Amino acid sequence: SSDVCSSDLITVGKESAHIAELVENANANIIVHHFSTKGEAIEYMENTKQPDDLILVKGSRGMQMDQV
Repeated sequence: SSDVCSSDLITVGKESAHIAELVENANANIIVHHFSTKGEAIEYMENTKQPDDLILVKGSRGMQMDQV
């Protein structure tokens, strides 16, 4: 069995759209997903996560990213 590792970046909100764009343009090995709301990001993660996935959430309390 071979391990497959992929790196995804999920950004949320208007203020982080430029981060998604910069990463997308700079690194073809990172799959970028940008969402307008944290609810959209949560829905995406709930529908795509796998049992062994590791998810690191970095965000502000103002965006309530601690709820993700």
